[in-house]
Amino acid sequence: MRLSVIIPTYQEEGHLLTTLKMVMSERPFEVIVVDAASQDRTQEIALQQGARVITVKTPCRGTQLNTGAGQANGDVFLFLHADTRPPRGYLQAISQAIHTGAAWGFFQLAIDHPGIRFRLLEWLIKLRCHLFELHYGDQAMFMRRDLFEEIGGFQELPILEDLDLLMRARRMNRPVLLPQKVFTSARRWKRDGIIKVSLQHQLLLLGYLLGISPSILKHIRKDRT
Repeated sequence: MRLSVIIPTYQEEGHLLTTLKMVMSERPFEVIVVDAASQDRTQEIALQQGARVITVKTPCRGTQLNTGAGQANGDVFLFLHADTRPPRGYLQAISQAIHTGAAWGFFQLAIDHPGIRFRLLEWLIKLRCHLFELHYGDQAMFMRRDLFEEIGGFQELPILEDLDLLMRARRMNRPVLLPQKVFTSARRWKRDGIIKVSLQHQLLLLGYLLGISPSILKHIRKDRT
């Protein structure tokens, strides 16, 4: 299996180094950082760690992920957020899943904060995943290239590009949820509050399911961190 790790970034100097060190420790086939013209040290850090850097003009995650996939040479893609660390052994876990028939999937989610409130949040996210098979981009989605190309990749939406792809992909194949955990930053929950962020997520999901345009829904959540 040749795994291409694709990481979209914008002003991520505070998290990218830790993520890349963990990614590189497993020796994937290639690592591509698609940066939206950051003004901080994001690109410098990526190059220092041996990643290939591609620059796009605007921080649209769907555009960044499609650009990375379009220039990747692997036969499996791992789409990873810059503030999300994959688990040890992630490469073997993905390889085993692919070789046993999975076309795509996700990891369990852990939040990088010791607070008990975050353990409850993790439990609720786990429940959502098992009951409804609703997974998001911070769970480190992996997908075979042929499936990604068959469904047409990501829609270049201002928000919810991960949910949109999930809905289209699972018409073809059900995703596998691996037992290993990725660790994502708690920065947004800490900044905006767990209740507020959780309500925003539910409103976004409801709006999407009701057919409201992501161009309208983006005003519920104005940032992408």
